[in-house]
Amino acid sequence: MPLQDVDGWRNLAGLGRHELELAVHLVGPDGRVYAGAAAVRPLLGLLPGGRLAAAPLAAPGAGRVAQAVYRWVARHRRRDRGACLAVRRD
Repeated sequence: MPLQDVDGWRNLAGLGRHELELAVHLVGPDGRVYAGAAAVRPLLGLLPGGRLAAAPLAAPGAGRVAQAVYRWVARHRRRDRGACLAVRRD
């Protein structure tokens, strides 16, 4: 659910808005909460064909690399519009 859904994020595992703004969060079918790069592998596992895509994330060291990439992307995303921006191609 989008962060703009106030009723939704207030009920998300007791997390505050500020904490939710720092990273994407996934609440798994078992109620476990994953944040940031740690959410990618379980999310892929829920999607059709996603287990195959998630397999490289099980490799030794992949979690540290994924976390570093996630932090870089999070630092460089645009926050001024509150949503993903469309890329214009002329």
